[in-house]
Amino acid sequence: MQGKKALILSSSGETINSLVRIAEQAGFDDTAVSDGRDIRDIPPDKYYVILSSLPFEDVFGLDRVTYINKFFSACQVVFVPSKVYEEVCGKLGGRGIMLLPRSVSEAAAVNAVRSVCALREQLDELREENAALRRSLDETKLVNRAKCVLIEYLRITEKDAHRQIQKRAMDHRITLSEAAAEVLKTYEYMRSDN
Repeated sequence: MQGKKALILSSSGETINSLVRIAEQAGFDDTAVSDGRDIRDIPPDKYYVILSSLPFEDVFGLDRVTYINKFFSACQVVFVPSKVYEEVCGKLGGRGIMLLPRSVSEAAAVNAVRSVCALREQLDELREENAALRRSLDETKLVNRAKCVLIEYLRITEKDAHRQIQKRAMDHRITLSEAAAEVLKTYEYMRSDN
């Protein structure tokens, strides 16, 4: 995970060392450590992964874990005491948080961190693809609305309306959607005059 940062949330020195090792083995060379008290002061997009070990020194920490899940874009791996693991899974399961018992082996923990990060990368790619598809759909809708306006006002075919929008885009060196927006603006202005 070259160039991506990991945050370790724990209040125990031994646990911190263990989580730093896990982060390093998972490919994170830049790690920061916090006891979790300042979580609301940390920028929500600063870290790629957050490794937490419950309980924290001052509180058990479920509220902090849910806060991170709600406001941070980071992957989250939470190590939970084995005796309350089932209970915590019941409360936090299904929220996209990787919950592991503290007794898990270091190799399994490293694999879990890598897996969570790989899933995040796949999700980010899907979000980008979804955004591109949404923009394309919005552009198509805009062009179709402009074509309908041209058909209505100029009494031309759909093919001719499309050609006019394309010509306007090429003549003005703008995108098809910008040309369609200009057409809509022009004819909406004409509608308001009537």
